[in-house]
Amino acid sequence: MLIEMIIPTFKCKEDQKIFLSRLSALPNFVNVKSDGFKYCVTLTGAKTERVANGLQEICNMWGTSFVTVSE
Repeated sequence: MLIEMIIPTFKCKEDQKIFLSRLSALPNFVNVKSDGFKYCVTLTGAKTERVANGLQEICNMWGTSFVTVSE
């Protein structure tokens, strides 16, 4: 599954580090890449309620959003 997220504005490097660690803690996490404007998060397996809830929590904390590009 490929998820795209608009990169939020981080308060500091530590804030960005925490954000990325939260993403990497998602179930079935494979990797995250940045193109400067968005993060592309790759997860294995089908989208589950647990993954969707985790992504939404992260987005809410950093004032961003996500879309599922492919499953």
